Amino acid sequence: MHQFMKIILGFLILSLLTFSCKEKNESQNKQKKITKSPIEVNVINQNTVKRNILNQVRSFEFLALKGIPVDKSILKVNKAIEYNGKLLLLDKMRSNLHLFTLDGDFIKIIGVKGDGPEEFKSIKDFSVHKNRNEIIIIDHESMLIYDLNGNFKNKVYLGSNLSPNSLSILDDDHIAFNVRVDSNEYYKILITDIHGNVKGKAAKFPEAGKYLNFEFTGGMNGDGLDTYYNAPTSSLVYKIIPPADLLPLYQLNFGTNTWPENKKYYHQEFDKEIMNLNTSYLNHSYKITTGWFIFSYTDKNRNLYGYYNINNQQVYTSNNINNSQRLIRFLLPVPIGLDSKNRFINSIEFETFLSFKSNGNGKFMKDLKNFNLDLFHELDKMNYDNSIILTFYQLK
Repeated sequence: MHQFMKIILGFLILSLLTFSCKEKNESQNKQKKITKSPIEVNVINQNTVKRNILNQVRSFEFLALKGIPVDKSILKVNKAIEYNGKLLLLDKMRSNLHLFTLDGDFIKIIGVKGDGPEEFKSIKDFSVHKNRNEIIIIDHESMLIYDLNGNFKNKVYLGSNLSPNSLSILDDDHIAFNVRVDSNEYYKILITDIHGNVKGKAAKFPEAGKYLNFEFTGGMNGDGLDTYYNAPTSSLVYKIIPPADLLPLYQLNFGTNTWPENKKYYHQEFDKEIMNLNTSYLNHSYKITTGWFIFSYTDKNRNLYGYYNINNQQVYTSNNINNSQRLIRFLLPVPIGLDSKNRFINSIEFETFLSFKSNGNGKFMKDLKNFNLDLFHELDKMNYDNSIILTFYQLK
């Protein structure tokens, strides 16, 4: 009997050691995955400025929006999602979420502004929870849930001081919010479930009180496929992995003036440098898909766009030497969404078109005409009553 107990005890110890080693290896593998080196995206390479991103555009189409009531006119489309045969378009300036047909016909405005139990004060962001077939809107303290026809279902209180400015659906059980630092124990990313229960936190700042909440640099970007984050002033982009891990993915290199990563918390110094037009940095606007990383960046005193082909590692920039810079900035800013055909979506507002058209010596209109004659004629007849055109395109 005594010998039998020794055998059992030995077996248990061996099992525990095996499990411990396995758990340790899995933990080390996970840690190795999370701490892998990011891919450098070099925007200043000499070959970069020679490439013309317009040559990569294909399947280009456009759609004029129709039937928008005068009192619900759109100033600017900040985000677009195509789902369930409809287009959802967010105008943050007027806090309106518009629902359109795929032919561009206005259907309705989703949600009501106000202080009531079924109302929002202003729309900070929205997304579609595709597995639940629900539309989610966030304001400065709550998450409002609607069905796909825009009918109100529920309002979930998140917290009066969070002030989230963006959200992204990570998976069925995790929704990520980019929030104020000082309201979330110094974390920039709060992750909850659909009921608002906290599931995790990420992107911790050392001392929140010293840092400003910049709107033009740093933030969270996601379109329902994957979600990405970069800290304010930082040019290092992470992928968010549920429940609350950050995987370093891309490190942007804008040359010797790139704001150093080891100073990403020195916001007052950063503020002085940008006032002196003496630094380069990644802006808050970027989009990463299966094939492209498209981003907005500031190079001292110039706002530019970069395009990184993930498959062949080639980089393009709107600051090219092919004299098409204005047309690139006009047609190919950072996309506001993707459609069901995996095409980028962008919008052209009448005021923006007027600005590009009036500046310069006519070269912009000539380049536009050569690029797409039908779009040239459609834009040329735009007015304040017919003021928004959506564009759809792919990059090779």
